[in-house]
Amino acid sequence: MAILFYHGEDISLNNLAKTLEVDKKQIKEAIEKIREKNQESVFLIVENNDRVLLSLKAKFAPLIEKIKSKEEMTPLSTTALETLSVILYKKEITKYHLDEIRGVNSSHILRNLMVRGLVDRKIKDGNYFYFPTMDLISYLGVEKLEDLPAFEKVQEKIKAIEEDVFNKKENGEE
Repeated sequence: MAILFYHGEDISLNNLAKTLEVDKKQIKEAIEKIREKNQESVFLIVENNDRVLLSLKAKFAPLIEKIKSKEEMTPLSTTALETLSVILYKKEITKYHLDEIRGVNSSHILRNLMVRGLVDRKIKDGNYFYFPTMDLISYLGVEKLEDLPAFEKVQEKIKAIEEDVFNKKENGEE
């Protein structure tokens, strides 16, 4: 359950099995045990097409909708703007790479940006890729992302940050 909580989005059973170095059958058994043990919990584990997601039970939907509507009305935080900028200038990015660039978990911010309709995601090669929505691009008043201010210069800076982060990881300097 900790991995599902941390991951913040659905994950394949195969990925879970690989991460935990067990077989898929053991993952399914563990999920059933968690379900039995946590029947009174606010959480539920949703399964669909060999993917699982940690979610809240439906009875909490009105509370979540209330919180969601308040979030939509508040201005974006500095960290949300930073995250949005990386997504805009990268055009699309996995959560993993976004977390590496920012140095922190971006799940909450990504959810917030998606709720606001600023970012969307698609699955490609088993990974989620986050990208700016057409509404956001239109709102910014540009015809294409390359028209954003200093697009190439910012892309170069992001690439330098990525290279630095990944080089440190390769050299064990985390």
